[in-house]
Amino acid sequence: MKHLLIPETQLMLFSKLQAQFKSYDFELKAWSEQQLNSLDYFQNSPSLALCFWEQTSSHWLKQIQARLPWLPIVVILNPEQTELFPEEIVPSEILFTPLNPKETSFKLNLLLKRNQTAETIPNQFPEMFQKHHAIMLLINPENGRIVDANLAASQFYGYPLQRLRQMKISDINTMDPHEIQLQLSKAAKEQGNSFEFEHRLANGELRSIEVHSTPMTIAGNKRLFSVISDISARRQAQQALLKSESRYREIVEASEQGICLIDHDDLILFANPKMLEILEIETQMQLIGCSFASFMIKEDQPQILELLECRPKKKEHSQEFKLQTTRGNQCWVSLFVTPLYDEYQVSNSSLLMVTNITEQKLWEQTTQKTLHERELLLQEIHHRVKNNFQLIISLLRMQVRKTEFPEVKASLKKSQNRIRTMALIHEQLYLSKNIAQVYFDEYLKILTRELHQAYRPESRACALRFKLESLHLELSQAIPCSLLVHELLSNAFKYAFTEQQIEPEVCICLYQEADRIYLEIHDNGIGFDYQADQKLNSLGLQLVRQLSEQVNGDLSCVNDQGTHWKISFDLERSKHTNLAH
Repeated sequence: MKHLLIPETQLMLFSKLQAQFKSYDFELKAWSEQQLNSLDYFQNSPSLALCFWEQTSSHWLKQIQARLPWLPIVVILNPEQTELFPEEIVPSEILFTPLNPKETSFKLNLLLKRNQTAETIPNQFPEMFQKHHAIMLLINPENGRIVDANLAASQFYGYPLQRLRQMKISDINTMDPHEIQLQLSKAAKEQGNSFEFEHRLANGELRSIEVHSTPMTIAGNKRLFSVISDISARRQAQQALLKSESRYREIVEASEQGICLIDHDDLILFANPKMLEILEIETQMQLIGCSFASFMIKEDQPQILELLECRPKKKEHSQEFKLQTTRGNQCWVSLFVTPLYDEYQVSNSSLLMVTNITEQKLWEQTTQKTLHERELLLQEIHHRVKNNFQLIISLLRMQVRKTEFPEVKASLKKSQNRIRTMALIHEQLYLSKNIAQVYFDEYLKILTRELHQAYRPESRACALRFKLESLHLELSQAIPCSLLVHELLSNAFKYAFTEQQIEPEVCICLYQEADRIYLEIHDNGIGFDYQADQKLNSLGLQLVRQLSEQVNGDLSCVNDQGTHWKISFDLERSKHTNLAH
């Protein structure tokens, strides 16, 4: 049954025709202008509006056009009427009296058939459809024709509304027409209501869109009510993300470091080709689901588990371990663990960066072995040199015993002490962990005490005071400095103090300022005339000057309540590997 909407004011005019229209499957529905303002009248969707033309019906027709723009309007005229329609009223058909019900029904059916493609949205929400900002289309699922479109659709696609209403969905959808028809059928049968397509705009631009389609029955015909969203920006973001993920995956795949992702149970979720190579595994599927700790040698497994347990503390950790490959080989690796967190800041997985350091470890072992051998060799050399010095000292001691001349004995004893000073250096190096440098502060204490002990029979006992910083000297500086100290201390112990001296004292100072070393030796004895001794050109003073020049040092002597020697020189940086363990 098709519903004909007529003005309530013309109910009497149509009363004689009502029975005849009904026989042709038309039912008249009279509505006032007030009722047109209510949505209740759309409970039975009208097929068209029909009215006799008169001045009073003008406003009713305008209401129809405003509220139901898709509804065909048929106006019945008296042939004798000369009054013209207002420009804003555009009827779909004009009939003239007297009306022949059969002929009129035929014309109305023909009009409805002709306007079938102009059917629009469900009558429950015409105003919402037209004014809504969302893009909306009404589509015939049988042939894909766009029955209606709203203003937002016109603005989005760039086509006038009238043009859109004459188009098929395949005119704007870039998908294959056969596939489009399959999707329309699926939506009509409610087998799916959400789709993503690419639509072409009037200017040729392609846009990614998301469609939500709902099947509806309008005037007895099934239609798809489709709401369209432009998701081009989202799709571009997704594509950019996929491209970024692809780029990072390429980096991970090409990395020379083994990269492995494990879950909170220590099970492997992902491994790159380098990781497979380290573990000597052919395919990733052989590794997925395995415990990473199972590849550690047994003694290291507790350490790796402890390392992984640190993940909740949000700390990165690095450690070296031995891995057992699937072929039974062992390799050294450096393992760097970074915890990964979800949106709730809970660590459910970790990223492992694994570097094969087997070659490095082998090189270190070889180097350590070589250094150890070198250390033993140098220790042996120092030991041999010290023994040779001891032999010379012994020979000189024998010579002292044989000679009867006091002056010769004194010279031989001086030579003994000087050789002993050098031998003491090599003895220190032999006993030290560092065979390239001398712990000069410790050496000065030993040398001073030995010299003090050696000269006690010939001189007064004196107090020794040390102000020594912990310093290392290269052998090239330690030997001349030790001989220089020997000469100055020997003179102090032998000549600085008289029998009347109260509380005799010798002080040795060693310190560093920037890269400059300062060595001071002073006593509170009778003093020393440095200028006079220079003129005498004694052997002791010559040695002191030459030894100072040998280390490129500055030498000075001041008589201030005793003798105060001061030597300064630049610290020589080691050119050798530090062999301390």
